[in-house]
Amino acid sequence: MKIRTRSFFLLVALPCLLPVAADAALQEAVEAAAVDAIPSAREVIDRALEATGMRARLESDKAVQMSGRVEFEGMGLEGSFERYSARPNLLYMRVSLSGMGDVETGYDGKTGWVVHPMLGPYAMEGAELLQMQLQATEESVLKTPAAFEVVEMMGVETFEERSCFKVKLVAKAIEGMDAEASLALRTSYEFYDVEAGYLVGTRSTAATPMGDSEVTLVLGDYKDFEGTKWPTTMVQKMPMGRLKFTIDSAQYPAVDGDRFQLPEAIRALTGETEASGSEDR
Repeated sequence: MKIRTRSFFLLVALPCLLPVAADAALQEAVEAAAVDAIPSAREVIDRALEATGMRARLESDKAVQMSGRVEFEGMGLEGSFERYSARPNLLYMRVSLSGMGDVETGYDGKTGWVVHPMLGPYAMEGAELLQMQLQATEESVLKTPAAFEVVEMMGVETFEERSCFKVKLVAKAIEGMDAEASLALRTSYEFYDVEAGYLVGTRSTAATPMGDSEVTLVLGDYKDFEGTKWPTTMVQKMPMGRLKFTIDSAQYPAVDGDRFQLPEAIRALTGETEASGSEDR
């Protein structure tokens, strides 16, 4: 898998970042001192699972169906989205944008895929496939050793003007992936509000067909949908702009297996003649 380097840009930027880094370190020390005791990463994650009702939701045999609005801020693109998921690792999502059409993505327990109006249909591989698996699997939400080789508490840090516990995650490499070369793409950071306990954001490097991209995800406005609290606003901050999702509805219907079948165009590419069904990765 090809990994792009940013060493030159980091070296150029480093001198002007040193004072900022020192100030950030001081701020983190002050925030950490204000917390009676730094809990373990496992304690912080478990607290969030209980506070949102997510652990109980994952024990249900129902699917999760969400719908809402999407806006690519600054580019004049807006539309709607639908997301459908089920245990243990099934996912389908459709984003409909004005002037562009529908972008469909999915994971059926084996194959991650995209049908894009501009890029066409393709099956995911490498880091992009891994990141799709992490979106689909319940093991990713629970942060179990089956999905992650590192789950580590990094301390207290300010994220979007909130005092947060910062947790480092390193996902396990999938078959055929160079573990060392892919380390940056497998590493992410999650931020949990010190007071409320909720997950309020992440920072990671996303793999896309157009190259690797640094992404900050900001979660907010948690609301209760039948006993489970979901962040109803999700803003992805990327170099090309800000993509905002707003959840209007969350329902829990019976699982419809047809939702997760591979589109005909993807089957033609992969040679599969029928849906593969759910499999552990």
